[in-house]
Amino acid sequence: MEEEKSLYIAQLLRSVGYSENEIILRRSRWIWINFLDDTFLQFDPGIDGNLCSGSASEGMTGSGNFSGEKSDFDSVKIMRSTEIVPNNGQEKVKWLKSSEKIKVSMIPDEAFPGYCLLSVKMACADFKESFVERDGLYYLQNWLPNVEALIKQKFTDLFGENAHGLKRSFKDVSELPHGPALQHCSVESRDVVDFISKLSYRDPSRTEKDMTVETDSVFCARLSSWPQDACEWITRHRDTQWPPRKVIESIASKGCMLAPVGHFDSPDKQLQWRISFNIAEKELVSNFSQLQILCYAFLKIFLKDSLYRRTNDTLSSYHMKTIVFWCSEEDSDLANGKDMSKFLQIFGKCLLKLQSFIVEKRIPNYFIRQRNMVNSRFTDGVVHDVIETIDEFSSNVLQAFDFKSFALVFRFSNGIPDILRKLELRSILTARAEVALALYERFYFIGSQDMVWNNYIHFEPDASVNRFQKILDDLSNDENLYEPFIQLSKSCLGLLMVSKNERMAVERIQDGDPLHDERRYKAILEESVGADCACTPLRYATVLFRKGEIQKCIQICQDVLRAEMQQTIDERGNYMKLLFKQMNDIVHRIQEEDDTTMLEDSVKETVGKISSKSEEVLYLKTSSLLTTGILHLTSTAKDSICLDVIFMTAELFGLPRTIQLELLHVYP
Repeated sequence: MEEEKSLYIAQLLRSVGYSENEIILRRSRWIWINFLDDTFLQFDPGIDGNLCSGSASEGMTGSGNFSGEKSDFDSVKIMRSTEIVPNNGQEKVKWLKSSEKIKVSMIPDEAFPGYCLLSVKMACADFKESFVERDGLYYLQNWLPNVEALIKQKFTDLFGENAHGLKRSFKDVSELPHGPALQHCSVESRDVVDFISKLSYRDPSRTEKDMTVETDSVFCARLSSWPQDACEWITRHRDTQWPPRKVIESIASKGCMLAPVGHFDSPDKQLQWRISFNIAEKELVSNFSQLQILCYAFLKIFLKDSLYRRTNDTLSSYHMKTIVFWCSEEDSDLANGKDMSKFLQIFGKCLLKLQSFIVEKRIPNYFIRQRNMVNSRFTDGVVHDVIETIDEFSSNVLQAFDFKSFALVFRFSNGIPDILRKLELRSILTARAEVALALYERFYFIGSQDMVWNNYIHFEPDASVNRFQKILDDLSNDENLYEPFIQLSKSCLGLLMVSKNERMAVERIQDGDPLHDERRYKAILEESVGADCACTPLRYATVLFRKGEIQKCIQICQDVLRAEMQQTIDERGNYMKLLFKQMNDIVHRIQEEDDTTMLEDSVKETVGKISSKSEEVLYLKTSSLLTTGILHLTSTAKDSICLDVIFMTAELFGLPRTIQLELLHVYP
C-alpha cells in the first residue's frame, strides 16, 4: 500500500512539472540567458556578470498544470567596481583623486558566522562620506537605498512603458525591498492580457495574475576564492559520497558572492554582507536525481500550501532546499536511490530532519554549518505550530490531494493514473516548445534593446572590431544554438571592418593594424543575413550600395519587402503576440493528442534537439505531425522576426553620405 502511494504521488508531482526531463528543459533556458547576458554585457562598465538564481533558474517552477504559488525570478548583478582583496593588515585607506574601483577586504563577524564586514582599503576620496568610519577604519555599507538608484537605472529600459524588448508595455505595480534585493513587480498591458485570454479561453484577471513579472535583483560583490568559513564543507566526511568529489572541486573553484544584507538580529545589519552560495547551489541542484527533485518539490509545495500560514514567514523555499542537501549527504536512499516506490519513506526522512532542526530552533547552513538560518522571529509559538503541522502531514500525507498546487491537475485528470501520465508527457512537450521559442524571445530582446549596441565605442571602429570579435569567439562554442546571435554579431563586425578600412584610407593612417581583406568582410556580412527579416539584410544592402553593387543591393531590398508582405501589420508591430500565438497553436496540438505512445515518441524525438537553425525533421515517414510541428517551431519563429535597422557612429566611415550626415546630426 505504501509503495502504491509513493508511485502515485511521484506521478502526481511529475504531472505538474517536476519530471527530470522537464526540469532539465526549463533549466537550460536560464543557462542560455545567463551565457548570452554575460557575453553581450562583458564590456559593461558597471556590471561584471549576471547570474540567474532561485527556483526559476533551477527549473523548479512547475508547469501549466501546477496551480500553486508562483516562484519569482532572482537575478544577481556582480558589481565591477568592488574588488575584494586579501586582508594584509593595512589599516589606513589609500584615498585616490580619481578611481572607479573600490578595494575592500573581508572581516568575518564572529558573532554571526557566514557574515562579514567589508573594510575599505582603496577608494576615491570623493566617496569618503558614503563609508562608515569606526575606530579609524572605513566600512562599505550594504544599505539598499544607496544602490536603489543604480538598480532603477539598469531596469528602466527593461520595464519602462513601451520599452520592453519583447514589445510588452508593462505598467508598474510596485518596487519594494525584498531581502537583499529590490523586487520589481510589473504586469502586461491590457491589450496583451486580453489577447492571451482569448487565445487560452481564460478569465482576464487570472491571465493578468499569471503574466505578472516579479524580479528580485540584487547587486553583489564577487569573491573569486572559496571562503575560509566554508572550508569544512570541502573536507568533511560524507557517508553517501554526495555530492561527488568532482562536483565539490568544481564548486570550490568558482568562489561565491557577498550579498548586501545583514543578519536580522545583528546591531551591525547595515554594515554586514552575507556570504552567498548561489553558484554552488545551482550546481548541486543540477546534479539532483529524480528522487531528490521530487523531495525538493514536495517540500516546497508542503511549505507554501500548508506551513506558510503558521510560520510567520520565517521559513522559505531556501530552507527546504537546505533540508534536501543535508539529507542527501546522510541518506544513501535519497542520494543514490532510484526506486520510486520508496519515495514516501525517503520524503518522511526529510520531514523528520526538518522537524529536528525546528525543535532546536536551528537550521544550519549547508556550506557554513555554524550559521543558523533562523532568527529571533522564530518564536516558541512558531516552533509549536510548525511541529504540529509536520506531525499532521506525516500522519496523513494524502491530505496533499487538497493542496492548492494540485487543484488543476485533479480537475483535468480526476486523479486517474493513466491521465496523469499523459499530463506529464504533455507538460514536457509544452516545456520543450516554450524553451525553443524562448531562444527567439531572448534574441528579440537583445537585438531590440541596447545589449548589442552598447558594445560599440563612439567613432572608434578599431576598438569596436576587437569587442565584436571577442563576442563572436564566445558565441562560437555552440553555433547551432546561438546562430541568430552569431549572425547579428557578424553584421556588426563586418560593417565595423568596412568602417575601419575606409577611415584608414580617408585619414591616410599609415601605422596601426593592417587593412581588413575585402573578401573577408563581405563574406562576414553575407553570412549575417538571415538573423532577421530586416536589420541584418538591409545593413548589408547599405554597404553594397556604398560600394556601387546596386543590383545586388536592390535584390536584397526586394527580398526584405517580400518577407514583410507575408506578415500582417499587427504581426510586424508586435513580435511577442506572434510568439504567443505560435505557442498557443502548438499547445493546442499537444493537448489534443490523446495517444500515450504517440506522446512518448514525441518526447523521445524532440527533447534534447533544441537548435536555432531551421531544423530538418528526420524520418518524416514515421514522425508524427506533432513531432514535426515542435521541431519546426524555431524556424517559424525566425522567419517572422524583424529588428529595427540601426547604424552606429563607429560604422560611420562605411556608410553612405546621407546616413553619415544623420548620425553626425544625432551625435555631433
